[in-house]
Amino acid sequence: MHLLPPNLLGSLLESAVSTNSSILGRAVHALIIKTLDNPLPSFLCNHLVNMYSKLDHLDSAQYVLSQTDSRTVVTWTSLISGCVQNGHFAAALLHFSNMRRECVQPNDFTFPCLFKASASLRMSVTGKQVHALAVKAGQIRDVFVGCSAFDMYSKSGLRVEARKMFDEMPERNSATWNAYISNAVLDGRPQNAIYAFKEFVQVGGDPNAITFCAFLNACSDTSNLKLGCQLHAFVIRSGYEENVSVSNGLVDFYGKCRDTVSSKMIFDRIGSPNHVSWCSMLAAFVQNSEEERACVVFLKAREEGVEPTDFMVSIVLSACAEIGRLELAAGRWEEATLVRKGMKDDGIKKGAGYSWITVKNTVHVFQAKDSSHERNSEIQSMLAKLRQEMKKAGYVPDTNLSLFDLEEEEKDSEVWYHSEKIALAFGLIALPPGVPVRITKNLRICGDCHSAFKFISGIVNREIIVRDNNRFHRFKDGGCSCRDYW
Repeated sequence: MHLLPPNLLGSLLESAVSTNSSILGRAVHALIIKTLDNPLPSFLCNHLVNMYSKLDHLDSAQYVLSQTDSRTVVTWTSLISGCVQNGHFAAALLHFSNMRRECVQPNDFTFPCLFKASASLRMSVTGKQVHALAVKAGQIRDVFVGCSAFDMYSKSGLRVEARKMFDEMPERNSATWNAYISNAVLDGRPQNAIYAFKEFVQVGGDPNAITFCAFLNACSDTSNLKLGCQLHAFVIRSGYEENVSVSNGLVDFYGKCRDTVSSKMIFDRIGSPNHVSWCSMLAAFVQNSEEERACVVFLKAREEGVEPTDFMVSIVLSACAEIGRLELAAGRWEEATLVRKGMKDDGIKKGAGYSWITVKNTVHVFQAKDSSHERNSEIQSMLAKLRQEMKKAGYVPDTNLSLFDLEEEEKDSEVWYHSEKIALAFGLIALPPGVPVRITKNLRICGDCHSAFKFISGIVNREIIVRDNNRFHRFKDGGCSCRDYW
């Protein structure tokens, strides 16, 4: 058999990753086993761990790592990076713990992965511990490590720590400024994002597609049409008008500023619209009460073979309900059931909603109507108490969000037991008085829960922070930082 040099085999494994080909990767691994003697060169072991972890074959990646005699920081970081890239955040932190047991020191590639894993799990305590390790290792002054730490604090809702981290950075690049601007928007501080963008340009920064998208979101949140139009001109001068992500941001921006004509004009100029393009155009029409045009866009997307996302389905159902095609308000639940069945038959479904909250370093996860928690009786009592006090304060449940054929009283109960409300009730009984309640949800918070949380924040005189899959919501004194737009 003709032997291939190890360097070429390593290149082939890299090709397997870049082409997302598990078949090629396994074939190369088989060739390595057949042609090379044990122990394998350490760099080839690193390539194998990297290939399997990046292609989401974690069992194979862990097996190769276990068979590697000289496990270095590169070996471990390859595994940790693959876990983070594929959303296995808890596994990434577990592997880091195993790496530490072997006295392997993390490097400037390891720390950003760990910060992202901590932020994604909303584990700020773990993130702080990783920060301490980065300081001890002398890595925190690296611009990418520092930027990752800042991003972790921002996504964990820790404003003070995030600002301190940003101010202490010895060097700031485009990624740093992008992180600051984006997180300011997500945290409900669009004006801060605008000031940061201006400062970035004044110090000679070169905005990229990410910068423009973040700034457009800030203009959207403040409904600043004039400033957004000025940025649009800047985009054209900078040569980013053809960028799909920037075009999507412009479609969204003009839609939120009530200019669907400009939204549609920009959308029509996008050469190859992606899912975000279609969703942005749909949302622009629905937000401006142009539901029929939204339905036309949705049908056009289906004709072009676009697979609907959860968000797209939610938008079009809202549009159809508004123009009477489902007529949910009229009680035509049979038609609604048929539509839901049709969506299910086509494989179109919305993922299950979860909400979780961390109390004393333990994560508590809830689903809608969840009654499995050991403190369920206390949770139910708190929910009943809140419900009574909210009704006195004028709260009326939005029963249109209950897509089942129920009596009105039953609909009230249906929306009352959403996962985020159960998580909130648990937080109120498990956390000390005055401590902010921090909840994370894997989907967007629904309209009824958003309204309910505003009432509750005023009733219990407590800050409630919800991080859904779109942004932060800080409920305080009966209001929300998003100003009822999300």
